[in-house]
Amino acid sequence: MTKDIEAIIRRSAHEAATSEVSTRDFAADAIHSAEGRALFRRRIWSVLGTSFTVVHIIIGVSLWPQITQREKVQRFGTRVQPRLIAGAWKTGDTALLGEVRVRLYIDSKGCFEGVSVMLSSASPASASPAPDQTIAIVWPRGYTASRNQDGQAIIRDASNKIVAIENSLLGFGGGLGARIGDVCEEGTISTFYVQQDIPPIN
Repeated sequence: MTKDIEAIIRRSAHEAATSEVSTRDFAADAIHSAEGRALFRRRIWSVLGTSFTVVHIIIGVSLWPQITQREKVQRFGTRVQPRLIAGAWKTGDTALLGEVRVRLYIDSKGCFEGVSVMLSSASPASASPAPDQTIAIVWPRGYTASRNQDGQAIIRDASNKIVAIENSLLGFGGGLGARIGDVCEEGTISTFYVQQDIPPIN
C-alpha cells in the first residue's frame, strides 16, 4: 500500500515537472515566434524603405534638369534662341554722329531690341530716336547673339568678347537709318545702326 502511494506520488511529481518543462518550452516557442515575426516585419519594412528611397532618388534625379530649366525660364523669360541684326559697319568705316542709351531686352521672336532712355545733348535729333521708343538695332559686323551658362541672352563682338547682356543699359554711337525689312524690326518704331566698337563687359 505504502509502495503504491509512493509510486503515485513519484508519477505525479514527474508529470508536474514534465508539464512545467513543456510550459516553459511553449512559452519560449511563443516568445521566439513573436520575435521572429517582429524581426520578419522589420526586415520587410527595411526592404520597402530602401526600395522607396531608391525610387525617390531616381525620380528626383530625372526631374532635376526639368526643374532647373523651369527655374531658368521663370528667371530669364523666353527661351527662344536670341538673334540680332548683323550690319556691315566695321572699325575704320565712316560713322554717323548720333548717340543713344537703351535698355536691351529680348522680344517674343528672340530679337535683341532696345527702348531708348536717354539721348546725348550733342547728338543730332535726326540721327537719334526720341526717348521711350522701341528701336531695332543693327549691330556691327561680326557681332553675334547667344546665351551664357546661366541662360541669359548676350551679345559678343567679332573677337568673341561679351559686350552686352539682356535687361541691361547700354550706350553706343551711330545713327538712325533705313529699314531693311528684317523680322527683328517688327513692332519697333525705328532702326538704329551701331557704328562704334562697344567695350567688352569686365
